[in-house]
Amino acid sequence: LERIGRGHPHRDIDIIAHSQGGILARALLVKLARSWTGEVPRVEHVVTLAAPHRGAPVAALAAATSPVGRVATALWRGAARFLPIPPPDAPAIAQLGPGSPLMAELAAEDVAYGARLLALGMPHDVIVPADRAGLTHEASAMVSPNEVWGHSSIVRAAATRSLAYSFLRDAAAACRGIWDRAAPLLGRTVSDFWAGVGRVLGR
Repeated sequence: LERIGRGHPHRDIDIIAHSQGGILARALLVKLARSWTGEVPRVEHVVTLAAPHRGAPVAALAAATSPVGRVATALWRGAARFLPIPPPDAPAIAQLGPGSPLMAELAAEDVAYGARLLALGMPHDVIVPADRAGLTHEASAMVSPNEVWGHSSIVRAAATRSLAYSFLRDAAAACRGIWDRAAPLLGRTVSDFWAGVGRVLGR
């Protein structure tokens, strides 16, 4: 941001972030609100795609302590060597879990620094369930299901681009559709599933 500010002084910027990146963007805005300098451009809009604003329930599984849970986290650790996922003992996993100190800090803060925020989610996202992707006091919308893997396909969906573009140009909010009403219910089902898995694994 400081580099952008030096190259384009007095210009506002927008941030578009996916998954954990949306949480990083919010944490950045909190930090900027506490220690702003004139060298940093103002963030006008933030659009998050499948960001776990209310915590990612799958992250809580890293703390499983039963024998079955220890086997599951060992498999997770092995998979992280070959897949683009963090291992279960990574700091990011602990921070993204529901009820973590970072989640609690962000929940206590408004989206700071004068930015407007749009939180987008997908009904069939099993990593960040739809009930975890929205924010109560900010604009939120659900993108209709696209492809099989909701957590990554939200980035490629035409509806995502349309909603984000309208928000970035300060157009009127779109009417709430069927997925805006149904997705939180589906999301709670997914969150409950992960909670059940956590109980089985001995959390």
